[in-house]
Amino acid sequence: MKDNENGQNTTFDDSVNKHSPKYPVLTLEKAIEIIDFLKKNAGESGVSLVEICQGLEMKKSSVHRILDTLYSYDYVEKNSSGSRYKLSWELYNIGNTVPKQHSLSAEQCVPILTCLCEKHIESFSIGIRDGAFVTVAFNVEPNISLKASSHIGEKLPIYATSKGKLILSQLSDSKIYDFFRENKIEAFTSSTITTPGKMLNELFDIRENGFALDKEEHCEGLSCIAVPIKNFEGKIIASLGASGPTQRILPKIENGIKQDLIEASKSISSKLGYKEK
Repeated sequence: MKDNENGQNTTFDDSVNKHSPKYPVLTLEKAIEIIDFLKKNAGESGVSLVEICQGLEMKKSSVHRILDTLYSYDYVEKNSSGSRYKLSWELYNIGNTVPKQHSLSAEQCVPILTCLCEKHIESFSIGIRDGAFVTVAFNVEPNISLKASSHIGEKLPIYATSKGKLILSQLSDSKIYDFFRENKIEAFTSSTITTPGKMLNELFDIRENGFALDKEEHCEGLSCIAVPIKNFEGKIIASLGASGPTQRILPKIENGIKQDLIEASKSISSKLGYKEK
């Protein structure tokens, strides 16, 4: 997000403020470089000591000592002749613990929602799927009288909201037909989508555009936009949205809200391990 209401530059991109160690441990840095080299270059047969030294422009004695230490901790493996190296299953096991330590949290999400709310003076929230509903997990609202209001834990029909439709967009066509057959579908307004055929057309556009709109489908006079939050597997596990009175928020969507939501969702998704291809 670029300029806030005070004209200051703000961003959700953590790479802008990437940390540089104040007291770098050179041997550790070299070890990390070697692991990274093995990640990028070691195929099934591994790479040789000479290839690592040449690729990283390091002395053979230093690389050998580091590899020997990594081998002793089972972080690298050797081939049968001991001449080639590759990453080990122990590193894979360590990597598998990472998703368990990263999930959506108030500490992570609320400051971002607050920043969006202060800039655009609209309501912002994050929703997660709960069966046939999307549940509000986090939300921040502006201190104004005319606004879209919700509360944490509120359940909204997944098919009649932008946040919900975005989550439905990753389902197959057959799953959408199943959803409409197995759940009670109510028309909240004249704009509510109540048939699987129309929903499939809507979901096609959502997949193509990367965002979802709700133009008074759940509540007369209120409209919303939502973008996906993805995890390390690329799955949509939540949606980030903005809501407000239709006449006020629709112009804002094209004049900044949509792009700011996209940047914010990328920041949150990156913390969950998602990497854009």
